[in-house]
Amino acid sequence: MPDASATAEQPLYTIGITKSGFLGAFARVPIKKGTVVLCEQPLFVVDAPLQAYLFQRAAGGNGPTPVEGDEEDETEAATLEEFLDRGIRRTLRLKTEEQRKEFWDLANTHDELPPAFGIFTTNAVSTVEETGGLFLTLSRFNSACRPNLTRPLYDSKARTFSLSALLDIPEGDELTWPYLGIPFDFDGIDYRREELSRVFGFDCCCAACGVWQSSSEKKAESNARLLKLRRLKECLLITSGGRQRTMERISALAEEEGLHEVASRLKAQAEIEPSAQE
Repeated sequence: MPDASATAEQPLYTIGITKSGFLGAFARVPIKKGTVVLCEQPLFVVDAPLQAYLFQRAAGGNGPTPVEGDEEDETEAATLEEFLDRGIRRTLRLKTEEQRKEFWDLANTHDELPPAFGIFTTNAVSTVEETGGLFLTLSRFNSACRPNLTRPLYDSKARTFSLSALLDIPEGDELTWPYLGIPFDFDGIDYRREELSRVFGFDCCCAACGVWQSSSEKKAESNARLLKLRRLKECLLITSGGRQRTMERISALAEEEGLHEVASRLKAQAEIEPSAQE
């Protein structure tokens, strides 16, 4: 279990400028593997399926009863995006001035969307426990192709999410977590970057991308490992024997590639996988 004592009053990170000139979170002290780096409640949660249902009702003339104080929203929303944008703005009115400022200061890579919904789309995180998006209180951590933090673990009872260290992190290293929503763990580097640009609207500038861009040799080595990982993954789909051993090989190779989050998940899965001798 992660070290719960890590959630102290003084955070384990500081906010600073990355090599690319953007804000990021950096380890204030050395952080041991498994340590909880962040544990907090989201700013708000949007139940996307429910909101889509309400929009359909509103579009059919059977919408929900108007909320007092929403006189400026008397006209019907023309699109689901506009409907969600209004809902987010209503939620923000219940927050503090500082929280609203934190929200509007977040990045928006979807200029074609209504502003509030564009920010939400850029920064929201989906969870298994929630049907909608889990919104981070502050966008402290940048995503990376080779992250050193886990995916967000959401506790639906406490309504908190947490991030833990995937490995020992030296003081001063940037804290990053996985890109979510794009299942390309073992895809080649160029394809990965194209998909990030297409889906999120920006070019990844994480440390791993910096290494690949500056060294053709490192890029070729990485692509070779990723190709081997894809082939091993295909073996899992076409054979029922030796799965545990194959998963262990994938986990070890993923660790070598720097895919610590993937390696951790596969290692845990391999431990409960029936062995070939059974």
